[in-house]
Amino acid sequence: MNATESIFEMQNDYSPGFFGSGLFGWNMGFEFQLAPQVYELFETPDELKVTQGKDIRFEVTYGKHPWSPNPAIRKHVPPRNYDNGGIEQMNITLIRATEVHFNKHEIAIEQNYEANKQAALDFLNFIRSRAKDDEWINPHWPVPNGTTGIPPLTLDDVDTKAKMVQALRDEKRRELMYEDGIRWFDLMRWDKEYAKQITGSPTDDYLYLPFHDEELRRNPALVQNPAYAK
Repeated sequence: MNATESIFEMQNDYSPGFFGSGLFGWNMGFEFQLAPQVYELFETPDELKVTQGKDIRFEVTYGKHPWSPNPAIRKHVPPRNYDNGGIEQMNITLIRATEVHFNKHEIAIEQNYEANKQAALDFLNFIRSRAKDDEWINPHWPVPNGTTGIPPLTLDDVDTKAKMVQALRDEKRRELMYEDGIRWFDLMRWDKEYAKQITGSPTDDYLYLPFHDEELRRNPALVQNPAYAK
């Protein structure tokens, strides 16, 4: 089930056990809560689970759990994929084209805001335009069909480099939320201090994985991450 935007996915198939390595496995949100910062990023429905949605990305993220009373992370997991072990056969998207374009425009803005601000704005508005879908039927809540969409940005909204960078980061979080480890890699670039805070890491070294012993034996030039040297 490779998506049209997919560049690299972890291929999964039905496993002999209950919830193998497929998408999310057991972590299907029994106690799922969207953080307050997430609500602030999205333009949510006027009345949650009742009125028509605005941003389809929020609508497909905030969904009804198939057997728990709590909401669940339902992005990329439509109800039909719970049938016949389907959830186990769903691939995990590791990187898709949209991620590459976000990185491209982030780099361009960091290098030269004035020369690249229009291209970055056009990209942001293209991504935002996909929030509107008149034909979409919400499979989770009995709400009116379709999503109304969200307004495009103007150059006045992002008239400084700092505002444009923040707009790219916010849009990327909305677009790629719950897609593998993308958010972690962004935090490693943007705010290592925050990454250490949320992981309880005393130094930067603990934010990185260790080299496997076999890799160290194969390549004597490799030096083990100091956090794991002992």
